[in-house]
Order: sequence, then structure tokens, then C-alpha cells
Amino acid sequence: MELDGSRRVDAAARGAFEKLQLRLSKLRNTLDFRRQQREREVLLGRQALPAAERHGSGDTLTPAQIIEQASLVQDESKASVSRSLKLVEEARGVGAATAAQLHGQRERLETIDASASQMFANVASANREAAAYAAGMFDDSVQLCLLALIAIGLMFIGIMKLTEVGDDPPEDHRLQTRLITPWDEDPWEEEEWR
Repeated sequence: MELDGSRRVDAAARGAFEKLQLRLSKLRNTLDFRRQQREREVLLGRQALPAAERHGSGDTLTPAQIIEQASLVQDESKASVSRSLKLVEEARGVGAATAAQLHGQRERLETIDASASQMFANVASANREAAAYAAGMFDDSVQLCLLALIAIGLMFIGIMKLTEVGDDPPEDHRLQTRLITPWDEDPWEEEEWR
């Protein structure tokens, strides 16, 4: 925001200075033309014609008055140019201060950019690590599930072998056929076992 204000001041000062230079140039040209005209008339031995006769208007300025007026205008122009130069110097000071501030801001932005780049690199590294961990975790969980299925299968086979469905159990393999409760008198009697 401060930069825009200094640009406007600089542009306004530059525009005012250019206008004043143009005005001063026109006044100098007019003064030079009138001096040359007066010198020609003096060399020819004629006195300067009154302004009313030269221009056909009611203006009756003598050459001395014209020179005096031109001198006043020139003094005003010099003062105006001096003020414009002061404005230009102030604008240069503001420009130098702005450039210094911009340099400091650029350094801060470069530091922030480096920090942001480092953060992006850290995030990318973390994403790679998380993906590797997730892949390893999936592999481990699949292996655990397979081991659990194998264990369940072995237990099922063992139970099937022990029960031997459809066959009479051998004499030395006796399995309990009814539920034993604490109220039973002798749960381990021979007849309850097969």
C-alpha cells in the first residue's frame, strides 16, 4: 500500500516537473524571440512599434515592460522548477526507502520460500514413510490372518480326529456325553462315559 502511494507521488511530481519544464521552455522561446525582434529593430534604426500596432489589440506594453514581465515569469518559473526539484528529491528519498523495504521483504520471502520448500520435502518424506508402513502393516496382517486360519484348521482336524464322527470310539477313548454340573453326585462314574 505504501509503495502505491510513493509511486503516485513520484508520478505526480514527475508530471508537474514536466509541465513546468514545458512552460519554462515556451517562456524562454518567447523571450528569445522578443529579444531578437528588438535587436533587429534597433539595428534597423527603428524604434519598437507599440504592441497595439503589432498585434492589433489594445495591449500597449513597452519592450521594457515586456522584458520585466518575462523576467518575473522566468523568476516564477525558476522558483517552480526549484520546488519541483525538491519534490523530485523527496520522491527519490521515498523511492530509496521503498527499495530498502522491498529488499528486506524479498529476503524475508526467500527465507519463507526456503522454509516452505523444506516443509514440502518433509511432508513428501512422511507420505512415503506412511505408505511404506501401511504396506508393511497390510503384509503383516495378511500373514497373521493366514496363520490364524492354519491354526484353526489344525484345531478342527484335531477335533475331528478325536471325535471320529460315525465310528464307535475305541474302549480306551472315553468321551463325556453329558454335561457335568456341580450337583451331580459322582460325575465320573463309568456309565456316564462311553
